[in-house]
Amino acid sequence: MVRKLDAETLEQAQKARYGSEKKYEIDTNLSTTEPNDHSGVIKPLPGRKAKGYQTLLDPNQVALWEGNPRNFERDVDISELRELLQSSGGNTEAVTATKIDGKITVIAGRSRRQGCIEESLPLLVNVFEDLSDEECHFIADAENRGRKDLSQVAYCQYLAHRFDELSKSPSKALSVSEFAQNYKLKRQAMQDKISVGRLPRYLFDSVASMDSWGMRQLLAVRSLYNQLKGQPDMTDSKLETAIASCKVPTAVISELEAFLPSAKESDPTKRTISVGQGKVEIKKSHTGILTVKCDSKVDVTIREKLEAFVNSLSDN
Repeated sequence: MVRKLDAETLEQAQKARYGSEKKYEIDTNLSTTEPNDHSGVIKPLPGRKAKGYQTLLDPNQVALWEGNPRNFERDVDISELRELLQSSGGNTEAVTATKIDGKITVIAGRSRRQGCIEESLPLLVNVFEDLSDEECHFIADAENRGRKDLSQVAYCQYLAHRFDELSKSPSKALSVSEFAQNYKLKRQAMQDKISVGRLPRYLFDSVASMDSWGMRQLLAVRSLYNQLKGQPDMTDSKLETAIASCKVPTAVISELEAFLPSAKESDPTKRTISVGQGKVEIKKSHTGILTVKCDSKVDVTIREKLEAFVNSLSDN
């Protein structure tokens, strides 16, 4: 069954408004159910050609299809689109959409939709009402070829959603091993990704750049979260409040660790220092070796100073 992801559930889309850049007013009377000009369009698909229509819509009233993994990305870069959108008054290349439960839902073209939201412009849409789930996946896959890789967070969330959807089929139970084969992954790797994808969204939402998250960090977050779920008086609302100010992955991990009972005792072998938006960790191993680690948010000039300082010690 084709599903949709309502625009209201996408925090990025809700917050992407910049009053200083607002140059156009969207006609709120633009139809979200019928074509404006009855302009016919054709979409080549395996075995047939789908017939649809082209129309202008308010992008805030258009949903995103949750079968496209790129629709799980929260950080959408429209910098290359902005100038074209402003000069042309909207997207010149229509996004592809279908109709689900009476609502027009974008299959492919999230960046164009996001750009029109940010620039307060109408969205040009090609609507094909009778698409199957397989045809929607075909369209999404064709659009995504050659694009940059998904962040690990978005990919895990997509795989978890897709597995849960396919598992609802009454005709056949789907195993993780079978699902993993479809994506050329080992069973344990797929199980890890699915479990990470099911973690609460607030664990990732406040991070400035989700692209910086790797599987090792995500698995660390999963492990800490699972430990905390069993703690007395520990609630998601309490954790969400604490995580809201975290801007980098290491800060999220440190915040979760702080809730563990073992964290109440200070660890003399480890110290984390905030440097701007980043963190520098100094850790002492059981053999007495000191290790200094900087995350990706630490400015390059600071890293160079640290390196120069360490080198100066070796010269003495």
